[in-house]
Amino acid sequence: MESAGDECRTRTARPVSRAAPRARPADIREKSPSDRHWPFLDSTALSGRKRPDTAPPTVKLESADARVSQILPDGRLVRVHTHRITMDADIVRKRFVSWSDGEADREWAGLTALARHVPGLAPAPISKEIEEGAPVVVMSRVPGAPLDTTRLTPAQVHALAAALRRLFSVPVEPEVEERAFGPSVMRSFVREWAAESYDLHECRDPVLVGKALDLTRHWLASDDPTLDRVTDAVLARGDGNVENVMWDGSACRLIDFEEFGTSDIAYELADIVEHASSRLRGFLDVESLLDGMPLDAGQRSRLAAFRRLMAAFWLVMLLPGNGGFGRNPAGSTEDQARHVIALLRR
Repeated sequence: MESAGDECRTRTARPVSRAAPRARPADIREKSPSDRHWPFLDSTALSGRKRPDTAPPTVKLESADARVSQILPDGRLVRVHTHRITMDADIVRKRFVSWSDGEADREWAGLTALARHVPGLAPAPISKEIEEGAPVVVMSRVPGAPLDTTRLTPAQVHALAAALRRLFSVPVEPEVEERAFGPSVMRSFVREWAAESYDLHECRDPVLVGKALDLTRHWLASDDPTLDRVTDAVLARGDGNVENVMWDGSACRLIDFEEFGTSDIAYELADIVEHASSRLRGFLDVESLLDGMPLDAGQRSRLAAFRRLMAAFWLVMLLPGNGGFGRNPAGSTEDQARHVIALLRR
């Protein structure tokens, strides 16, 4: 949120709180369900999986650039690079091309916190360097391959829940800032984005999409301050894309911490289960994952509300004129519209 952000920028300045969105997160965390790899990170480069067109892992390799989208002042969407990954058999070097929003610092802070409290759950931090003026985070290379392309097995869902429980068990230090695109700012951000004018004639079913958008706008206009703050604080990757989870056959490990920070446990789970990377392809058994999380009644109530928020986020992302519409198969917007309507009617 995707996600949801990296190097996009807002078109107009506004007062912000601790973790104001840097731009439309959806333009960063979108991926076509038919794609094999996310455009912003070739996570194969961080795994032990060898691609047919690469050299053996004992040879230093350089992956494709990790990329995100940027909204220009005239509204055009362009692709920009945020970092490059180089690796050998044991070491990964992540060199940031953009770092004005503290991406490298967040990555280092996340890896350091997990190495201290839950070693082995994420790459171990090795060093933080400057290379030709750019920050570089050097870390260990974790084993496994990304959770992607097919429906997760029960063992994988169980392992993902176990990894998330370990992550959420890490003590939250008071100096850790809220994650990028955190709960304190997301609802107002999506409300503003949804309020824009959209030409729905390009949709397969403009009536259905229009109905979902109207319901979304009405729901976003309601006053629910519990959605605008962190209630049950946990540490978070800030990334709902399960393709940035590595599976080695028995355990899951987490990568990509450039949006790391504090969050609400219900918000983080909503980000994962509503993320388009898995929901549009239907490869995550949501109920099984949530059954593996020890949530109380209040957390489950907020989870339901945050799921509506994240679903609304992805609906707007998939509207004509926004980044997800042209890059997903026809019918994806209608799929999301039906999903949003179902959530809002519960």
